[in-house]
Amino acid sequence: MRRRAFVQALGASLASGPLTSIRGKRAGHLHRIGLELYSVRDAMHKDPERTLAAVRAMGYTDVELLWSFGNFGRTTEQVRAALDKEGLRAPSAHIEPIILFVGWER
Repeated sequence: MRRRAFVQALGASLASGPLTSIRGKRAGHLHRIGLELYSVRDAMHKDPERTLAAVRAMGYTDVELLWSFGNFGRTTEQVRAALDKEGLRAPSAHIEPIILFVGWER
């Protein structure tokens, strides 16, 4: 084996070493499962409260809000109340990038 081939093989084996230890570990159990409300947007437009109840009944515990759809015609307080009623959490939201930049000048 030539020196260059040996060094390449050595580098490849060293680089893949951490991957073998990662693959050897078993995946943990998910304790929280979320659903992006965009996937049920038509139902959310028709009846948000009933849709959230159905989402919870399916076993979801978290949802991703969809601010770009204007809370489906509900106020922030109404959304919070509906989530609380169903025992859902909303740790994330899909927003339009422009929202991040509006109002920062104050």
